[in-house]
Amino acid sequence: MSSLGIKSDLRKKLLAQRKSLDMQDVAERSDQFVDQLMQKIDLADAQAIHVFLPLVDDKEPDLRPYIEHALEQDVGVYTSDPAPSTGRSVMPTSDALQQFDLDDSVKFNYIIVPMLGFDPKTNHRLGFGGGFYDRLIASQPKAKTIGICFKEFALDNLPVEPHDQRLDELLTA
Repeated sequence: MSSLGIKSDLRKKLLAQRKSLDMQDVAERSDQFVDQLMQKIDLADAQAIHVFLPLVDDKEPDLRPYIEHALEQDVGVYTSDPAPSTGRSVMPTSDALQQFDLDDSVKFNYIIVPMLGFDPKTNHRLGFGGGFYDRLIASQPKAKTIGICFKEFALDNLPVEPHDQRLDELLTA
């Protein structure tokens, strides 16, 4: 089976597994992610960060409290609408959050990305397969990249394709 087929099968499996998670557990672990980000990222020198919003009904980690924290620190916080690649809608947040398109000229200090799964040995992520985050990361070579994923979605030997971008750090809870 090709790496594309393997990744497609993994996506289906992990999405089903994530949808079976308990909502209270997702909320508690989302709080753990927020705490980890507050400890890891020094926003004092940050001008702009990119953070994902949780997808509705997909039980993605909810980083909206971290977004609010960054906005309170006067950091430019950007997100992207995943609808073109996923067809899903995101949970709303502050009006101060700015939309970002790959054609924009914003330079990020940090890019925080969601993951369906990840390979802890290589720091590669498995996403929805649209390639948005790989293109974003490739366009921002100076940004520190941080992936967010529930720990049980670690994968051994995740196939890597030439366009797949390695992340600087992975946070799990």
